[in-house]
Amino acid sequence: MKGVVLISMPFGSAYSPSIGLSLLKAALDRDGLPCAIRYFNQRFAERIGVGAYQRITTAGSRALLGDWIFAASLFSDRIPPPDRYFADILHARRGELIDDDPETMGAEDDGRALLAARAEVEPFLDECLESFPWEQYSLVGFTTLHFQTTASLALAARLKRRYPDLTIVFGGQACEGEMGLSLHRLFPFVDFVCSGEGDIAFPSLARLLLAGKAVGDIAGIVRRIHGRTVPPLRAGAPVPDLDALPLPRYDDFVEQWSQVDLKTERQPYLLIETARGCWWGEKSHCTFCGLNGQSMAFRVKSPERAIAEYRDLIGRYQPSEIKAVDNILDMRYFKDVLPQIAEMQTSTALFYEVKANLKREQVRQLFEAGVTAIQPGIENLSASVLRLMRKGVSPLQNISLLRWCDEFFVEPYWNFLAGFPGEDPAEYARQAQLLPLLTHLPAPQGLGVVRLDRFSPLYFDSVAMGVERVRPHRTYSYIYPFPETDLAGLAYFFDFDYADGRDPASYLGAMRDAVGAWMNPPSLSHLISFVEGDTLMVYDTRPVAVRPAYQLIGLRRTVYEWCDRARTEADLLETLASDDALMAGALPGDLGAALSRVLAELVDTRLLLLEEGRYLTLAVAVDFQLDVLASRHTENLPLTNRMKRARARFFDPRMPALTAAFAARIVATSEAHGW
Repeated sequence: MKGVVLISMPFGSAYSPSIGLSLLKAALDRDGLPCAIRYFNQRFAERIGVGAYQRITTAGSRALLGDWIFAASLFSDRIPPPDRYFADILHARRGELIDDDPETMGAEDDGRALLAARAEVEPFLDECLESFPWEQYSLVGFTTLHFQTTASLALAARLKRRYPDLTIVFGGQACEGEMGLSLHRLFPFVDFVCSGEGDIAFPSLARLLLAGKAVGDIAGIVRRIHGRTVPPLRAGAPVPDLDALPLPRYDDFVEQWSQVDLKTERQPYLLIETARGCWWGEKSHCTFCGLNGQSMAFRVKSPERAIAEYRDLIGRYQPSEIKAVDNILDMRYFKDVLPQIAEMQTSTALFYEVKANLKREQVRQLFEAGVTAIQPGIENLSASVLRLMRKGVSPLQNISLLRWCDEFFVEPYWNFLAGFPGEDPAEYARQAQLLPLLTHLPAPQGLGVVRLDRFSPLYFDSVAMGVERVRPHRTYSYIYPFPETDLAGLAYFFDFDYADGRDPASYLGAMRDAVGAWMNPPSLSHLISFVEGDTLMVYDTRPVAVRPAYQLIGLRRTVYEWCDRARTEADLLETLASDDALMAGALPGDLGAALSRVLAELVDTRLLLLEEGRYLTLAVAVDFQLDVLASRHTENLPLTNRMKRARARFFDPRMPALTAAFAARIVATSEAHGW
């Protein structure tokens, strides 16, 4: 029996496998159907250099660089020449966003690297065609993210010309819903399209094709009858029980990674999926989010299955890092899964996307489970804009999370998003004044104007959202030589006009400057606190610091520590009044007046933030860091990058008491170990 080969083309990540293809291979293996995966994207990264490859993949979705590079192989001179693409798309990105990725290709790039990559396309496709025994397979499946569609189409067209009996199937994010129907209709060499989750549909299709049987209607499978595109009678149903899925197998990726020379210090990472859909999106779909397509329903793997999958990946492959592809972490995992991962005590770093409403102890749990990085979806620090976005969090929750991430060595990857219909421009002037108080916290990766994606409320409810003239992003016209009606079917990204005629660039200037200063400070900025006896020591090296150091005792220390989470003045007063130990101490007789004075003083010295009637401590408490780093120093254990940055500030000459406290912790830790 001939088999199935699944293909990952540029510009899928060269550093990680495709979890979608790996799940399909595991399902076919379970059914006894021969299947292989080819990571041709690794070969292209090797050909053009991994640095250039990474710059292209991280250049921003709206430029669609990966698809543009391969478009000429499909359409030749039917698409506009490169100089027009550079002028209208690539160079027009100047001022569109702020991005701190040094590898990102943007407005200042003269296009030479892109043209060099484009020149490698034809030799690369020849290599793909000649270096693999296609005659041993009867079915080829392509995964298509939004930046690898034209590369997949280009190879598929060549395969169909040489092997006309070879069945070509497309699937993935760029094939969901109307996009899949349009792709199938516009490219006749594509025999089938798998729209939506393919875990059930694709193996069903493969079984029929490999057995030489006719293919009738299959939920989620677009087919062709007498040259006409025929959608399925039923959309592909989301997999109801994720525990029933097979364990993904990454042997193909690991083997092929060892066969390419990417000349990079970065190690590959593996992927795990413990949930699909979004539990928050089921309650309140964020206005700009199109990630879950047509399957928002939240489904999660049982704790037993999740732990078994972690153990399998670590035991089988010993990866240095595992990234969860979940759109959001199930909050129940803090009780049922993360503690078990912590008990495993592996050296494997983990990544998760989370909602920003986490509590302090939950961030500590992430650290203890080896989660070194998260994507919390912070996006803004304005209460009114967050409400427009339907984020379900407050600015102080976002700031608290950043502070706790710093405290527990967790790297938060986040961006500012602006330009939401109906937002008050004054909110960005206000935030520009707020940001200098936060420069000691983990900085954003950039500032960008909101994008309109298919499947988002901004797309399917555009009129109510306050946008008009929704049309395919202009980049598509430089990639596909089709009329706008066809591009509208293929597109995932869209241009639009604001119904009120606003231009966000007109009011984001001060905000851009403030974000840029946060991302690229002239010197290291610290606002930290630690305990020395009865005193809470606070150091402040921010440019906006009122004083460089404080010693908080008594009521000042109590209030500052209690505002680790946002508290109202009434809440603080009630808590103080119920604390017998404090009431028995040397507190002033008029407790309410004393509390008001302390709060005003701490706000005036910029140590405390007042937002919507709530007070929040801004200093990062480093007592936990002192203990952890002293222990790791004593035991000569490795440090994560965020740990190294935290340790470096312990030797900042502007904070001598902190250096002394660290030395004392090292001595105490050594004595406790009997050294």
